[in-house]
Amino acid sequence: MRRGSVPLFEFRYTKKTVSTFKPITRLLLSFSIVFLFVQGRGWAAKLGGQLKPVEVENIIQKVGFGSVSRVLRSAETYPLWAGIKVGLELPITPSGGIGEYGDGKGTIGGVLLGPRLYLCKGLSDGFEITFNFFQAQMLNTPGTFGVIVKYNFAKEDKSYATLSTFFGYTNVNAFTSSASDEVKPVIAYKGRDLELGIYGSKEYVKFKPYAGLAVLFAQGEIRPELTVAESSASQGTIHLFLGSEFEWPMNFTAQLDFMNLAMMGSLGFAFKF
Repeated sequence: MRRGSVPLFEFRYTKKTVSTFKPITRLLLSFSIVFLFVQGRGWAAKLGGQLKPVEVENIIQKVGFGSVSRVLRSAETYPLWAGIKVGLELPITPSGGIGEYGDGKGTIGGVLLGPRLYLCKGLSDGFEITFNFFQAQMLNTPGTFGVIVKYNFAKEDKSYATLSTFFGYTNVNAFTSSASDEVKPVIAYKGRDLELGIYGSKEYVKFKPYAGLAVLFAQGEIRPELTVAESSASQGTIHLFLGSEFEWPMNFTAQLDFMNLAMMGSLGFAFKF
């Protein structure tokens, strides 16, 4: 470069640069930890064959209810601008022994772990939208594509608590068929969830507890070659949930879910921008 010339692009490594990339680095580190944890427990999970109708219904309860999209945050809504939350979610669902159903050739462990990417964005007029996504082929655990639309109709500064209503849709793909080829595995379970609910939250600076109630419907279908009769079923339940959002440098959320007399849960790790 000639003396006195101006470079077209110049990158300066400063303390500000380091602080800018810190959230991204932490998020990638969290994803790596979750990936290694789930890989060791959920890799090559297969669903057994010769499943009876009652076993098909139980599988849809466990997988369908356990994979439903969670709100994973307080009832308030983010503003349109500078209102976005990006991170990772880890639903945790007891499998109820579904790996031993039918001919006993299933390889599903005692806990269903379905990591997924999480994105929440504020919209205008009190609306907010949340997405979650993960492909089942990535780790051979329940994979989902879900969306929740939330509307905030009461704020804490004008009433006792912040209140919102929401509608959620989740598409679920899970496990491989024990009757399929090892080289070209086939997805064993496909289903969808619909949910309509209401919940409220309180804010105590960085601590934001919330609780809610919803009606949940799950419909699922298992590969016909794995069943002895009916291969699909629909289930409905009341979904009670409670949790809390902790706003630290890394936003952390823990949620407990009660569905069909069973307890499940989910953990969220995210950053708010």
